[in-house]
Amino acid sequence: MPTSPEPRPRPDHLWRNSRLEDQEFSLAERLFRRCRPDHVLDGKLQAAALKLPDISVTREKHGGLPGDARWMTRAELRPDEQLAVYDDWYVVSFRVADIPNSITAPNQGKTYSILPRHVPYDDLYPHTEIWTLNEGVHVVKENRFPPVVKSQLRHVLAEKATVVLTPEELAL
Repeated sequence: MPTSPEPRPRPDHLWRNSRLEDQEFSLAERLFRRCRPDHVLDGKLQAAALKLPDISVTREKHGGLPGDARWMTRAELRPDEQLAVYDDWYVVSFRVADIPNSITAPNQGKTYSILPRHVPYDDLYPHTEIWTLNEGVHVVKENRFPPVVKSQLRHVLAEKATVVLTPEELAL
């Protein structure tokens, strides 16, 4: 649940303004994810904070600010909600290079590809998702790939994640 109503104007760089998707990712590019305070323990992101099948993040390339991850998009709203900012949540970061290219399910011998995909919203252009592909097809339901693959992906990214904003730090 968002923690505060949208208290300030949305920064201009977050608006899509007819910009196209950008699927060019540098391995050094940072990706940012907001997470609830209970998902960070002793300064480390807990794997449970990474929801699948698509892990939602924002890109450094289109905005560059860790605090961009705290902004809610209208696409996330339920009918009973208002637009808000998660100012008292953590923001963590990891690099595109930290995303494993693939993970093999040991019992099946199937290899799942993992990649970042720029999926901009009109009011959150930097929005990106980390996708899992099965034989080139985007896996869109969590129950469509083995628990070991989900677990391994979550743990790899959680291990690489670094806290860049704490709930006490406001990013404008």
